[in-house]
Amino acid sequence: MKPWMWKTLVASLATILVVGAAPASPRAGAKSHGHLFPQIARELGLSEQQRDQLQQLHRDKEKQAIGLEAQIRLKHLELSELIDNQAPDRAAIGAKIDEMAGLMAQRKKLEIDTLLDAKQLLTPEQLDRFEEVRGRFLREREHDGFQRGRGSRPDGPPPLPEQPDPDQF
Repeated sequence: MKPWMWKTLVASLATILVVGAAPASPRAGAKSHGHLFPQIARELGLSEQQRDQLQQLHRDKEKQAIGLEAQIRLKHLELSELIDNQAPDRAAIGAKIDEMAGLMAQRKKLEIDTLLDAKQLLTPEQLDRFEEVRGRFLREREHDGFQRGRGSRPDGPPPLPEQPDPDQF
């Protein structure tokens, strides 16, 4: 299978098994990998029952995630209003940040719950295959991130540029 196909496959798998509960942000440019689910199902050898269960899990968790994301966005707007106030109230700002942090923790727990629930639907062989594909995806994503100037170098930070000799000027 070609490298770009693996990237697409793993991204889709992550979307369905993990990111299904991630914030369903209505932001422009958000991509959905749901159209690749049949390919992932074949790659993992999912039965029709497993496919149905995973799709239902995704729908159920996404509904919860949408609600959490909406609450987080509202809290963010409220925080902006507090900060932009002529006389910002530090206690109110801190409380609003705490509210947002609580909602973000709920969202992260939902993501993890989705992953764990999805893993329970897989056989041991499918889990092994999933972990293999997921590991390959993470390595490729790290490499691609470095290539585009994002992320960190796998072998450490880049060397510092040579400093000019101050006596030279």
